[in-house]
Parts: sequence; C-alpha cells; structure tokens
Amino acid sequence: MVGTRRVYDNRLLMFYLRNRLGERFAADARNPEQDWSKLRRRLERQWREEWEAEQAQRHSAADDEVRASLDAKLEAMRERTMRTMSPATRALFDQAQRSHDEDRRAEYFDAGGGDDGEDDVDRDE
Repeated sequence: MVGTRRVYDNRLLMFYLRNRLGERFAADARNPEQDWSKLRRRLERQWREEWEAEQAQRHSAADDEVRASLDAKLEAMRERTMRTMSPATRALFDQAQRSHDEDRRAEYFDAGGGDDGEDDVDRDE
C-alpha cells in the first residue's frame, strides 16, 4: 500500500442537508412539501378543536333539554299523585315530607354546612 485517499461525496452531503435542514440548505431555501404538511397539520388541529368545541356545546344543549324534559315529566307525575291522594293520606305525606326536610337540615348543620345559629355580627371581644 502506497497511500490512502479519502474522497467525500458532496452530492450525498447536499442531499442529506436538503432533506434534514431544508429551510437552510434547500436550493430555494424552502421545501414546499414540508410547508404544506405543517400547514395541513396545523389546520387539522385547529379544525379538530373547533369540532370538539361544537360537539361539547351540542351535548350540553342536549343534556339540558333532556333534564328539562325529565323534570317536567316528574312534576306531572307528582301533581297526578297529589290529586289522587285522599285528604288523610295527603296530611300524612306532608308530615313525612316536613320531617324529612328537618332531618336533612339537621344533617347539613351537624356537618358544619351552616352557621350555628349565632347572628352574623362581628364582635370585637
């Protein structure tokens, strides 16, 4: 062996640089394919966000309509039940309802949900 010589392939280097760093080394300093793909990805992301927001709004409106419909049906059932009760049954029902409301109120205050009956006056003692 008399010697070695290293020959660099400049065309291969330029190909590599154009593909990896196209915005800097491409012939026109821009790779249109990359620009379109970036734009497409950005637009797809934007459209997806808009679509999801629209779907959430639709579902919210649909949920409100369903709740209102169910509340109306339940109220109609309550009224129909109250009309069919005899006066004695109605009195017992009202008494049970008041007792239930008082129990719930007591549970609320026992759990620290409300004030303890003292006035809301600031005292500097």
